[in-house]
Amino acid sequence: MKNKKLIGILIVLAFLTVLVILNSTLFTLQTISINWLTTKYNLEDIKDYTMVEDINKGESIFLIKKSKIASSLEKKYPYLRVVSIETKFPNKLVIHSAERESMFAIKLEDNKYAVVDELGKVLQLSNSSIFAGSDLGAKPIRITLNSVAINENDYIPGQAIDNETIVDVICQTSKSLRESNYVPTTSKGVFLSLDITNRGDNIELYFKTRNGISIVLKDAMTHMTDKFLLALERYNYFHQEGVVTGEIEVWESVKDEKIWAKYTEIGQ
Repeated sequence: MKNKKLIGILIVLAFLTVLVILNSTLFTLQTISINWLTTKYNLEDIKDYTMVEDINKGESIFLIKKSKIASSLEKKYPYLRVVSIETKFPNKLVIHSAERESMFAIKLEDNKYAVVDELGKVLQLSNSSIFAGSDLGAKPIRITLNSVAINENDYIPGQAIDNETIVDVICQTSKSLRESNYVPTTSKGVFLSLDITNRGDNIELYFKTRNGISIVLKDAMTHMTDKFLLALERYNYFHQEGVVTGEIEVWESVKDEKIWAKYTEIGQ
């Protein structure tokens, strides 16, 4: 009986202790800072204190909803990626952040383009001026969608493209390029444009490189990285030989399940 009373008293004391901690001014959010993990370009004119000014202070540090803060910031600032939010007791948050890099610019209607990162998040809507300038590693790869319905309402800055097929293609293409040691800046320096064609049962990718050679990946969503590796090996060979025209087609043979590449000169 005494043990039950003791346990009851301890539970009450523990509950009161939690209440005191949750309501203590010592543990209410007072300071928010941003730790940048990358260099800022598109966000360089926005002050850190401006970015966090809408986050309510004075709330218990234990009740902060970090996912809500991250989502709100990324919608307001499309180029922002919140990597993580760290709690520093007793009353501080550190938002570890990176700036998203543009990867593609998807052709919509008229002269409008949706600039997206490698995860398919829309960073901004722009016109063809997005391709101006001489810094090749900064200009996005121009995407044209063939046999794919285009709805401008699917492209809202601060949100992922509202089309799973397109997002899957973009994410897989970006992932395979990285696995082929082509980071976004390198990829944008090599590739000028990409045509995505939906051929019913498969997706075909048609790349134009900046030196004139084209690369075609047949049934691209299957073993894409392996196809890229072979395509880029062939591309580098011909590029070093001074070739500035022609097409490299890569496909997987149904017969032997091997990946093959064929170079064809233009006009042949």
